[in-house]
This record gives sequence, structure tokens and C-alpha cells, in this order.
Amino acid sequence: MKSFLFRKDVLELKLRALEKYGEAQTRRLLKPQPHSEEHLEYGEYTPALVDKDGNQYPADYTVFGAYTSDGEYAWKPRYIIGEERYIKEAWRVINAIGKTNTNDFGIEYLSGEHEVIWWTDNAGKFDYPIDEKLRSPLFMPEWAARKFAIVTDVRLQRLQEITPDDCLREGVSKKLATYLGISTAESEEEFAFDGSKLRRLYANLWDSLKPAYTWDSNPFVWEIEFKRIER
Repeated sequence: MKSFLFRKDVLELKLRALEKYGEAQTRRLLKPQPHSEEHLEYGEYTPALVDKDGNQYPADYTVFGAYTSDGEYAWKPRYIIGEERYIKEAWRVINAIGKTNTNDFGIEYLSGEHEVIWWTDNAGKFDYPIDEKLRSPLFMPEWAARKFAIVTDVRLQRLQEITPDDCLREGVSKKLATYLGISTAESEEEFAFDGSKLRRLYANLWDSLKPAYTWDSNPFVWEIEFKRIER
């Protein structure tokens, strides 16, 4: 199974959005970026294939992606509607002695929550060492995950097309303002109604993630929408 990987602070924002709205969004850069003046379309398209003589011919199937109006170039997203993914987070293997009434091995996550993954009589199958420090989420295997999501929509857009409602589902909140060192006296509800502030905060967040493709450059992005599922 494929995964979602977020920076630590961004992961917290996504989980808050999932809890509050039942769904969340993430925007991923279209690579490589087309020319700024290029017009792109997205949806199902027929890819061009090349025969042994170097001649192009249309395939007998369609794929989902972005493509130029003349059909010369195409981009296929890494995310597919209906695809299930596990969410990576910092974790470590612990011995459950002192945390439960058993000798089980378990997983401890960044939040400090504890979850048993192997019973004592299966401990011989478990070849991970006990960890003193948290492991990087980058290398988290599926079996260690506790959160799963399903991709519900994939759309192509320019970054600045994001709406205030989209910003909320990206996790923009008073908590993000705190992360960015911005103080506000508004309540969470009042804050959520300030569309221009939501977009400015998201722009700051994006620039911290993609300094080479800033908000002002308005790059093409895939808008990925997803929701939690139980496994």
C-alpha cells in the first residue's frame, strides 16, 4: 500500500482537518512544471504510443491525468481516486511492560499514544529492536501504521485557485497561525470566516514547504482530497 507523508506540523494540521470536517486536502506540485503560459486540461485522455519505427499512434485505452491542449505532453498523477493509503508518522517499538499488564511489544507514536501490535506468543516473529528514540516517518512500514485514508478526488489547478473552504481542509486554523508566529484574538469560528486571512496563511505555509515554487509563482498543482478509513 502507498502512503501519505507530511512534515510533522503539517500532519497535525491534516489530522485536525480530518477530525473537524471528515475530509482533508493536500496539494502536490505538478512535475515538471509546464511553461507559465501553457494551457492544461485534465481528465481521461488517450496516450500516444511509439512503435518500433519511432512512429506515434493512439493507444486503445485511456488514463487519467493532465495534458496540453495539443496533446503533445501529459502528466499522470501519483494519486488515484479510490486508492487507499496509510499515513506515515514518527514511531518507535517499545516493550509494553509498565504500560499494560502484559509483556507485549507495541508501537509508540509521536503523540505518546500506545498501541499493541504483537502478542507475547508471537514475539519471535518480531525482528525490530526496542527503540530509545522515535524512528523517522519516512521509513515507516505499513504494518506499523494506525491511520489510513482513501483518496476521494484529484483535480488539477493553479495554486492561487485555492478557496477559503479548501484552506480549512488543508488544515489552516488558529493553530497554524500560532505555528507561524501570528497572534489573533479571534475565536476559531470567526477566524474560519476570514477568507483572505486563510489564504494568506496557506500561502505562508506553502512557501515554507516549496521555497523554489512560491505562492507568487502560482505553479500548477494536484489538489488531492482524502478522508479517514478504518482498517
